[in-house]
Amino acid sequence: MTNKKSLNFIFSERFGWIALALIIVSVTTGALATIGSVVMIEETSTNEFCGSCHSHKPIVDSFKADKHGGNNRVGLTANCVDCHLPHDNMAHYVLAKSKAGLIDIGIEFFGNPDAIDWQSNRKNSENYVYDSGCLTCHTNLEKATEGNMRALLPHRDYFSGRTDSKCVTCHNHVGHKNLGLYLDDKKYK
Repeated sequence: MTNKKSLNFIFSERFGWIALALIIVSVTTGALATIGSVVMIEETSTNEFCGSCHSHKPIVDSFKADKHGGNNRVGLTANCVDCHLPHDNMAHYVLAKSKAGLIDIGIEFFGNPDAIDWQSNRKNSENYVYDSGCLTCHTNLEKATEGNMRALLPHRDYFSGRTDSKCVTCHNHVGHKNLGLYLDDKKYK
């Protein structure tokens, strides 16, 4: 009987140590994966990173000429991800960032980036700019437009949900000053 009790004690003690080791390894792996993911998201969210693709050069230059790109009296600069990724929740943000990144990498390395019809893509800007990004910076927009009748009417419909329009439906040139001219410039081709 004592042998059986000894075996049970040894087995349960060994199981306890194995379970503890598995917990430590799991927590450490989870923490490292989380830190690595956060670092990767931060490093790939800079304007420099986004503009590093050859096919984005005219877009980057038109962005730098725009007030959102820092061409304003106070020098504030938005990041590409501020407008071109959703900010409604972290899961949507990471999913959209991953999808866009994979598409960009696929086109840049395996496709033909020079064949992208950026002018046609501009007509679909609602698919590339997220209202949640606009409203993250323009937090006071609803209140700020109350005193301006020209701005109040369209924004009132937007904020009340009486329209399906998005910010770039009306503000379709925002973020990239004279983008059409940059896209047509032969130096980028």
